[in-house]
Amino acid sequence: MKSIKYFFEFLSIISLFLIFKIIGLIHASNLGSFIGKFIGPLFRSKSVIKKNLRIFKKNISAEEIKLISNDMWSNIGRTFSEYVYLKKFNQDLNNNLIKIINFKYLDEIKKANKPVIFISGHFANFELMAMKLNQFIKLSTIYRPLNNFFLNPIIEYLRIKYICSNQIKK
Repeated sequence: MKSIKYFFEFLSIISLFLIFKIIGLIHASNLGSFIGKFIGPLFRSKSVIKKNLRIFKKNISAEEIKLISNDMWSNIGRTFSEYVYLKKFNQDLNNNLIKIINFKYLDEIKKANKPVIFISGHFANFELMAMKLNQFIKLSTIYRPLNNFFLNPIIEYLRIKYICSNQIKK
C-alpha cells in the first residue's frame, strides 16, 4: 500500500518540479511557499513542531506557534521548489548569492587539515550553505534519506551533483 502512496506522491512532486521549472525561480519559490503553508500543516509533524517550540520557549502562545510554524512551512516549501534550480544556484555562487564573511576561518581549517563540524539550521535554502562551503574545503554533508523510495534517488542525485559529492546518510 505504501508503494502506491509513494508512487502517487512521486508523480505529484515530479509534476510540481516541472511546473516550478516552467514558471521561473521567483514564481516557483513563491508558489512553493504557498504550497508549504497550505499542505504542511496537514502532516503529522505539527504535534512535533508544537512540542519543540514549547521546549524552546516555555510560555509560547498559540499565536506565536502558529506564526513560527507558518514561516517554517513557507521556508520548506520554498526550499522544495528551488531544488530544480540547484544547477543555477551552483553556477551563480560566485555572484554573491551567498557571502562568506570571514574566509580566514576556512583558510585555517584548510591549513590545519583536521576534521571540523559545521552545525546549521534549516534557514532559508539550507542546501546552499554546503554548496558554497564545498567550493573552498573538502566537505561531507549528513542527510536523512526521504521515506519515499521513488523520490529519494532523485533528491540524492541532485545533492551529489550540485551540493556536495560526499553525502552521508543519517
